[in-house]
Amino acid sequence: SALFRRAGRRGSEPEGNNALLCIGLLLIILFAIMVSCLLCFHCYLASVNVTTWENITWHKISYLMKLDPDSGSPFSRGLLWNLKVYCCVARVCPTFLRRL
Repeated sequence: SALFRRAGRRGSEPEGNNALLCIGLLLIILFAIMVSCLLCFHCYLASVNVTTWENITWHKISYLMKLDPDSGSPFSRGLLWNLKVYCCVARVCPTFLRRL
């Protein structure tokens, strides 16, 4: 009867593997959330034409000290222009973006 019980359990996974799989899945979800937040933050920075350093230390930077952070970056030219500058190199920029 012991042989029969062992043979019956061969097809199922041990409980330890399920726990490891769940922990691994939770870690993957956690990292995916962190990377998604980082991606969203940097898409925002690209759209307003601000570097991470300018965003974090606005009041310590000499050329930004006198400017109000709520008024936006002095280098911003609008969403489309900012994304064009950020994403396109002159040689590979699509024709419709060159006209902006």
